[in-house]
Amino acid sequence: MSRLTRLAARLAQVQARIAEIEDAYPTLAKMKSYSKGFGELAATYQDFGPLAAEYRQLLDQEDALSEQIELINGTETSSSVATFCVP
Repeated sequence: MSRLTRLAARLAQVQARIAEIEDAYPTLAKMKSYSKGFGELAATYQDFGPLAAEYRQLLDQEDALSEQIELINGTETSSSVATFCVP
């Protein structure tokens, strides 16, 4: 498997996870947790810090992979040709 093929496959995985997070986020943002403090039940929004961190990391990976693919796209020669579509 060529390096270009591996990079494109990884890019497709990253983009699929980004889409998954973007699709689920509106639902996640509406979720609440309930905490009991001072004898009362209070609704608080969930902390989605880890998810936000993963999302930012995935966006950075997407940019890096896209740049690598662009750099080697015209330099790699191979007998097989593949087309990758963004999901």
